[in-house]
Amino acid sequence: MVFTAMIKYIHRLQSTDHGPGIKSLYSYSLQTTARGGRVFTTNTTANPTRMKTVDKEGVKKAVETGNPVIIDVRNPAELQGGTIPTSHNIPLPALSSALNLASEEFSQRYGFSKPASGSSLIFSCQKGVRAMSAAETAKGLGYDAICYSGSFNDWSQ
Repeated sequence: MVFTAMIKYIHRLQSTDHGPGIKSLYSYSLQTTARGGRVFTTNTTANPTRMKTVDKEGVKKAVETGNPVIIDVRNPAELQGGTIPTSHNIPLPALSSALNLASEEFSQRYGFSKPASGSSLIFSCQKGVRAMSAAETAKGLGYDAICYSGSFNDWSQ
């Protein structure tokens, strides 16, 4: 049986200083194919993207200061288990269109001021996978995107 799956692989964590608790990492897209019990992995990304991440201490500082804004990309039903204080919810499927809304419409729809292009945003979810996807989307739209790689699972411990 042959199957193919795309996965994200964190290749290398750098200790570049971007402020308290924020580091840079490289993420590569890999294609993994299994044939007859053997697994083959191929790097399918010619140019890896550099993505900032933040740890729990960095998120605590953001909660205390309100900067950067924290956006939780989980679906609304998932928020019943708790949220990071001061975080705002924009579900991942709506993120790209939300960040492209006019400021007034954004504020009416999401209940907080639309972050200015180029501003720093921390993205969280349940485990960090959707947060990484959200950060990549926001980075592509001109934001200084930061992924909370441990996300709510890390926060709630």
